[in-house]
Amino acid sequence: MVPQQVINFEVFDSGTRLLGLASVDIGTLEAKTAEIAGAGIAGSIDMPTKSQFTAPEVTLHWRTLFVQPVEIMRQDAKMLSLRGANQQYDSGTGELKVLPVRVDIRGHIKSNNLGKFEPSATGDVETTLVCDYVKVRVNGDEQLEFDLFNYVYKVGGNDYMADILGALGL
Repeated sequence: MVPQQVINFEVFDSGTRLLGLASVDIGTLEAKTAEIAGAGIAGSIDMPTKSQFTAPEVTLHWRTLFVQPVEIMRQDAKMLSLRGANQQYDSGTGELKVLPVRVDIRGHIKSNNLGKFEPSATGDVETTLVCDYVKVRVNGDEQLEFDLFNYVYKVGGNDYMADILGALGL
């Protein structure tokens, strides 16, 4: 299979479909690092700390200013579900296939750029959430789960926090 493109996507806020979105930047899981240098090392390296990440930021790009981009600014946690239909090409059969991808995030409002008014143009409204929970499912299979406050970091079924929790007696 050759991954090709996102056919389309939908975003739900606690089960309610959000309309008016142009795109979503899902964000980056960036490892926390510590500089390692000293005797026996020919230089230095910023080494990742196992299973430790800064909270990713998710940005919702709205076409224009209306009720939903304003309501999402409420100060409670948001549970968003991003659901995509991705296209793949089967080079053996020549068939185009659809692969469901779902990303669930929990976050809090960090900023809301209310955009602009310009005749016959989009408003370029942006909402940024800082997220403490991310789960990625591809074709129904869990590929990634990250929960900043509950010691969860799993990739492809591997629990990378298990030995850390064991060392902590949890």
